[in-house]
Formats: sequence, C-alpha cells, structure tokens
Amino acid sequence: MFQARIYNLIVPALLEHEELASSGMYVQKSINRSGSISERDTPSPTEKEIHTLIKEMSNIETMFRMHKLDDEFVYQFFKQIYYFIGTVSMNNLVVRKDLCNNNKAMQIIYNISNMEQFIREHNIPNREDVKAQLNGISQASKL
Repeated sequence: MFQARIYNLIVPALLEHEELASSGMYVQKSINRSGSISERDTPSPTEKEIHTLIKEMSNIETMFRMHKLDDEFVYQFFKQIYYFIGTVSMNNLVVRKDLCNNNKAMQIIYNISNMEQFIREHNIPNREDVKAQLNGISQASKL
C-alpha cells in the first residue's frame, strides 16, 4: 500500500526538512568547547526526505501514465494522498512544540510549495483541488 510506504517520510519531509537552512539562507552556528563560534556545515539528517517523498510520488505517477489510467483516477488518488499527507502533518504539528516558530513556519511553507510544484510539473488533473488538501497545514504553520 502506497500510504504505508510514504507514512514514515511525511513528517521528516514536510515538517523537519530544512532546505532553507542548508541553502545558506539561515546559517546555524554552534559554540565549540573552546568557546569559538563555528558554522554548522554538516547536512541535516532529513536533508533528502522531501526529495525521497517526491520521488515516490513521481514513480507512482509514472506507473499510472504507463498504464494509461483515467485522469479521474489519477486525480482521486493524488487528492487522497495529499489529504493523508496534510492530516499526518497537521497531527504532528499540533503535538510538537518545537515546530511552532517563525523559522520552522517558513521551512514548512517552502516544503509545501515543493509538493505543489510536483502537482504542476506532472500535470495532475484538477490541481487546485489537490493543492487545497494542504491548505490546513499551511495555515496552521503560520499561526
């Protein structure tokens, strides 16, 4: 089942993934034992999670296109998957206090925009309805 394959990727991909931080927009610094300040240049453990999630969805979309499935089926599938992603993300956002700050909100919104970009690039039918499934997590992250 596809939901089981992506379940463990959702929270690291949407809520914990820090591509903005790794792009240099936010430079994280740490204090060494000697007291000097150094920039953190080791990649985050969740650095590739969003790309893995998008790759999984891309693989399934390619399979759908290969088998020439009806656009209505493709639309329903991605609408339900995006609903599932939004629900799992919202549940985790509500219970995790460490995700409730402005920096994380910008990162979450950026990660959501990557998910929306997937819909546009792959010409998913009724893309506005599919994107709407992530509106709740987007709005909640701004609070």
